[in-house]
Amino acid sequence: MSNEAYAASANQTAEKLLQVLEALACQSRPVKLIDLARELGMNTSTLYRFLAALQNQGYIARQEESSKYALNLKL
Repeated sequence: MSNEAYAASANQTAEKLLQVLEALACQSRPVKLIDLARELGMNTSTLYRFLAALQNQGYIARQEESSKYALNLKL
């Protein structure tokens, strides 16, 4: 992969991650993965990876009982 292709790919990933954060910020309550994927037009497995990364870094929280996601105070 060329440097330009790598930079473009990394930029697309960053943009998608920011779209996920913005979508969560617009929610008035925690949201399920499937609903967020539908809103963003994103594959659920791809979205799950973004959500897992954000959760691992403490930017979002997942409610164990309902499997819903919401922004965390860190953000």
